[in-house]
Amino acid sequence: MKKVGFLIFCLFAMCSMAGKAQDVVADSTGCIVKVGEMAPDFTVKLTDGKSITLSELRGKVVMLQFTA
Repeated sequence: MKKVGFLIFCLFAMCSMAGKAQDVVADSTGCIVKVGEMAPDFTVKLTDGKSITLSELRGKVVMLQFTA
């Protein structure tokens, strides 16, 4: 039952985000990144204390979620 609820939530989130997609977005550094261009490399600290960079994940599917 939890899997079904999670799947429904993910589908809802993807559908709501698809309508808001834009051709051009600005990142926090002010760099303009167009859809389809390579994302700038960055490093994040994981909850287990390890750090990982976006370039280390090349070739893998990466989903980012930013919340306030």
